[in-house]
Amino acid sequence: MLPEERKRALVLSGGGGRGAYHVGVLRFLEEHEWFPDIVVGTSIGAVNGAALASGHNSRSLWALWRRLRTRDVQKANLNPLSGSFLLDTSPLRETLLEKGWIDFARINSEETAVHLRITATEVYTGRLYVFGNSADIYPSRLHPEPITVDHILSSCSIPIVYPATHLNQSLYCDGATVA
Repeated sequence: MLPEERKRALVLSGGGGRGAYHVGVLRFLEEHEWFPDIVVGTSIGAVNGAALASGHNSRSLWALWRRLRTRDVQKANLNPLSGSFLLDTSPLRETLLEKGWIDFARINSEETAVHLRITATEVYTGRLYVFGNSADIYPSRLHPEPITVDHILSSCSIPIVYPATHLNQSLYCDGATVA
């Protein structure tokens, strides 16, 4: 592989509060003119990765983080009969769709500048899935398909804390579950 063919990848871990830390790392990378071709994220890393693939930079992402409140991410599950989870993530769905975090048209465009990868664990098999918005990079483990809010939420679905997410006729939970 020639040097000009090499791809630069940024891997963003999970861990809630680390999401704001990611923004500091992104700022450092931007200051050093390092921009990823591929972004891989799990859990909060999937949220930030999708935001990057949507065209956000460290400054615009930091502005989103500064406005983010707990009520924008989760609320108590007041219906114990609705499932075996403590917190409802419907506020996160609304935040991602309606508050400027993610531009799904841009992520899924054929001209996308960033190859996005999101990890999630299939609940019944325990198998790790890697969903992506393009099929041309390392396709052996990749499930290329248009990225939706459900892909992101599935990667954020911490067992017991948050509900598993229905996607492609299966249930998925946090991508770090099998790590």
